[in-house]
Amino acid sequence: MNTIRKFLYLFLITMLPALPQAAVQLNSNSSGVNQKMVENQMRKVENDTRMSEEQRKRLLSLYQDTTGYLESAKAHKQSADNYNKQRINAPAEIASLEKHLDKVESKDPLKSLKKYEHKSLDDTRVILLKVQANLTAIKTKASSLEQQIDAEATRPDSITTRLTDIQNELSDLASTTLPEEDKTLQQALNWRKLSHSAALNAEIGMLDSELTSQPARVKLLRLQLKRERRSIKWVGTRLTYLENLVAQKRQQASEETLSITEDQQARAQNKDKPPLIRKILEKNSQLALQLKEVSDHLQQVSSKDRHAEQQAEQIKSRSRIVEQKLRITGLSQALGYALQIEKRRLPSVRQYRKATRLRESLFAKAQLNRIQFRDEQMRLSDRQTFVDDLTRRLPAEESEALQPEINTLLDERNTLLEQLISTTDAYISAMNNLDLAERQVLQNAQDMQQLLDENLLWVRSSQ
Repeated sequence: MNTIRKFLYLFLITMLPALPQAAVQLNSNSSGVNQKMVENQMRKVENDTRMSEEQRKRLLSLYQDTTGYLESAKAHKQSADNYNKQRINAPAEIASLEKHLDKVESKDPLKSLKKYEHKSLDDTRVILLKVQANLTAIKTKASSLEQQIDAEATRPDSITTRLTDIQNELSDLASTTLPEEDKTLQQALNWRKLSHSAALNAEIGMLDSELTSQPARVKLLRLQLKRERRSIKWVGTRLTYLENLVAQKRQQASEETLSITEDQQARAQNKDKPPLIRKILEKNSQLALQLKEVSDHLQQVSSKDRHAEQQAEQIKSRSRIVEQKLRITGLSQALGYALQIEKRRLPSVRQYRKATRLRESLFAKAQLNRIQFRDEQMRLSDRQTFVDDLTRRLPAEESEALQPEINTLLDERNTLLEQLISTTDAYISAMNNLDLAERQVLQNAQDMQQLLDENLLWVRSSQ
């Protein structure tokens, strides 16, 4: 592949001097045409009352073409300057990046996270979400760099084709004759010709600068991609650590919840307790069971989320490998059979859509439960009113005697509600993350299926 690129580069460099001599002579500097001159002439034509409307429209159209070509020439020159600057600045940027890569490898990814072993589950989950967002941003940047590198691989061929087209356009321009009867029209046509030639020459300069700078730019892109991939590995290590830590803390919380549930159930079944106390205990027991259920669902969804993220990455990686094979070796019968195997490995779209519909129902139920938990917590905040409502049918003496135990049980209920709200929030967030991850799986699978179908069609038609 490198040999082919070197050949293309030498071909293009030797080809540039072979362009027609007229093409080299017709440029914006030698023509003397500039934007101000064209604008002045356009105003004269617009204000000329002796000119027919047809003449005016034609001249203004030619001046607009000239303006467009002058702007194109300016843009091409700016692009050429940018390519040259990138080529000049690349060595220093490459050296700086190489130093940065060494520093990244020497840093311990877990050093700043050890303190979270002693933090609460909520605090640990917050830093986990931040690390997840950081990793997503890095992966997005890495994906963009991969696309840029892939695009650069085809640029020499595209430049070759474009230079051939420019050579033909310049030859046609050089052989174009101008009318002699109308001096104003002759000038307008000549300006368009000169500005068009200037734009084409500027494009040649831009393409030359692009090709000359490509080795340095691609090397820099590859180093940037290497940096992002190391960052992905570094941040990924942090993420795995935090995910395991959060899983451990959730397991501990689940075990504590189970203990609370069993305790509440046992106390609710105690026949020696007054009916009102048993009623409060039964309600607390139901909340404890709900907490256990939500905690279990949260663990399941978190596990599915990690699996979906891994699957999306795997499909994307497989798709990239297929594209590379097609670009390097071309499509053959043997590769076609391999593509058929890849297609059969893709996940079922129907299965994921069914899971999405089910999750929408669970999501709505979780949101409704959260609202109910909030409402009950709000009622509990006005403790005296809440207790008065519970005891209004009891004799005053019995009510007063039960109030200490009632308040203790309501404190326990408030704690359960806080845990339920926090866990439900985490559950809703996890379902959102799972939905995004599975949508990415579907998108990557559909993109890969389209790539496979386009190329498998060639295999079937050639049999």
